[in-house]
Amino acid sequence: MVYFSLFNYLGALVLLYMGETRREGFWTAVFFLLNPLTFGNTILRRQDESVVVFFIGVALLLFLKRKHFSAAVSMGLAVLVKLTGGIILPVAFLHSRKWHYLVIPAVVFFTAVSPFLLLAGRAAMFWDFSQQEGEHPFQFGGVSLVALWNSFNEGARQISLELPSALFVIGVGAALLFIAWKRIGMVEDLTILTAVILLLTPKLHTGYFSMLAFSMAPLLAKYRLHWIYFLFGTLAIVADYYKWPIEDFPVAFYMMVGVIALLILAVILIIWKGLRQPKPALVPKPQTS
Repeated sequence: MVYFSLFNYLGALVLLYMGETRREGFWTAVFFLLNPLTFGNTILRRQDESVVVFFIGVALLLFLKRKHFSAAVSMGLAVLVKLTGGIILPVAFLHSRKWHYLVIPAVVFFTAVSPFLLLAGRAAMFWDFSQQEGEHPFQFGGVSLVALWNSFNEGARQISLELPSALFVIGVGAALLFIAWKRIGMVEDLTILTAVILLLTPKLHTGYFSMLAFSMAPLLAKYRLHWIYFLFGTLAIVADYYKWPIEDFPVAFYMMVGVIALLILAVILIIWKGLRQPKPALVPKPQTS
């Protein structure tokens, strides 16, 4: 718990240096640390998403500073920590169109994984879609709406995996096409893509929302998202407790409906306001006190 929480502070430090001014960076970091998801996930739920969030944050900061080689290496390391770290890769490529983001993360990842593949073969393929409990989204799990619905419904009322999986693929594809078309901003587009993935994935653990808590933090003042930010974080943590150990799945389901509604509202506000504002500069201004 202490180890995972340490990465919350490191993530906050990244946000501090991501702000256009030191004051902006400071309040962004404070809001991130105060979101119930941040320490609720590492202390109350004892989960490790804070580690991959830190690596995603480092990669994002390096990208914004146009250090593309270092950013691509950081993205490869993020994927090594957890496959969800790859969420930043398509956004970085669509915003830069640089080969670094197609080649370097893959080289970093497979250089580290290749010894395990050579020694263990198929047993090392933790992304194998044919296996349950693996590191892929095409399975029911956690607090996703379909997983919770199936937990308290039986027989014909259960939802099969094919439909939500198809919606997930179509929705994420549509989000990427929108990002390629409009490119509101690197942080905005990362937030939009992350939100769409979390809204549609059949496998959703509450800790995954930590990535959204990080990427939304720099956007709070610009898009007036403070109340959404803290309310969705609170509901997500409470819903996780109702899922386990309380195991009141209907209550958890309806709380997650609230979380989904808040995230949809946040995405709409970011798109609506973002398309009406000048595109931000890629490199943050030097920080001032």
